Amino acid sequence: MKKLFSILVCLGLTASLASCGCSKGGAPKVSEAEIVSPDMLITAEDATSVAGTALNMTAEGVHIDGSFRTVDFVPTDTNSSAYPISVSIEQFSDSLSVSQVWADYENHRLSRVGDAQLITGVGEDCYVSYPYINVYARGCYLKISGGSGDNEAQRDMLINLANRALLVLNEKIPADAVPAMDSGNTIK
Repeated sequence: MKKLFSILVCLGLTASLASCGCSKGGAPKVSEAEIVSPDMLITAEDATSVAGTALNMTAEGVHIDGSFRTVDFVPTDTNSSAYPISVSIEQFSDSLSVSQVWADYENHRLSRVGDAQLITGVGEDCYVSYPYINVYARGCYLKISGGSGDNEAQRDMLINLANRALLVLNEKIPADAVPAMDSGNTIK
């Protein structure tokens, strides 16, 4: 009797564990979140539109900068006075939890507390610390720079770039594909 009971308990546990990974009609699995490249967030056409002059991706293309993937757009006319636009993304992954991405974002903000301008309505959290706008959204940390200066026009241009990037990010990573911050789950 004890042996039969033990077998039934084991079968029950096995069935319940196996069903945990299923998501018929429910939220997508974390692994379904797409890895987003920075040149998807801001294209050369987007950069050109914002800069008002033709910009192209550098020959280096998308490159790794620590835990960020970065792309730079530079003027096609070498005599142009236009500034390059740089777009970087740090995204949760199989080796980087959402909590760590948030910690990186927050640590950078705290290190710039003297010159950081909080921006509302952009991503889940956002601040400008020239020359960058820094955005946390969907388990990702975006850093975008372009132009120069520290005036209202510069801030508005950075916000415009961030909003363009967030349209793509929100499309590529559904909110329910982002693991809870304290869970430590990562994309596999």
